[in-house]
Amino acid sequence: MNCFLPTIAADFGKYLVCYRLQRDDASGLQGLRCPFLPGSAGLASATQVVGGLILFMVAALWTWLSLSRSDEDPKPSHVVFLTSKYQRRYALFETERLIRKTLFTFIGALLPIHSSPALQMGCLGIVVLVSLFLYCRYKPYHSPEWNWIEIWLLFAAAVMITSVSTLLANEFHWGHSVPTQQSIIFATAGIAAVASAIMVFRVIQELVREQRQAAK
Repeated sequence: MNCFLPTIAADFGKYLVCYRLQRDDASGLQGLRCPFLPGSAGLASATQVVGGLILFMVAALWTWLSLSRSDEDPKPSHVVFLTSKYQRRYALFETERLIRKTLFTFIGALLPIHSSPALQMGCLGIVVLVSLFLYCRYKPYHSPEWNWIEIWLLFAAAVMITSVSTLLANEFHWGHSVPTQQSIIFATAGIAAVASAIMVFRVIQELVREQRQAAK
């Protein structure tokens, strides 16, 4: 479910993509083009898509929670895999990761970067900040190190989203400058590179440790 749920949610989002061919002349929603909606591409079609998405998400989350709260003894391997890394009282915290991943893909499909860059960055920023707050507040993992790694990764993501939003705002400001934009781009890329390098190093380190333990 962790694999196909975000993809299906993104497919729903693609139906709701709308854009304008001309500047808004205070005509409201009439100037929007929504060519991917089924049927007449009106409010009824949009309501059907949104309703279908809500029903699908409710059913998927109910299934996810039902599988995660299995009362079997011993617990099925998929339940152990999902819950073993969390403290007992936060055993269902993997749901947060599933919802976050689903929202990322849904927002990316609903608000394409080429037509709604600012809206996409804003929505992604809200999702990241909520996740950051939850991890700072509850620290659900058994290992304090894992909690801090997750917190720092979310913080880095929030900084990168803020940087990209700043870049977008600077682009349309009359006083923008190329060096400023280049600095923002390089800083954002640097944060991504450092975070990726650290994670790759930690993965390799863990693999080496497991191999050494297996050799003993």
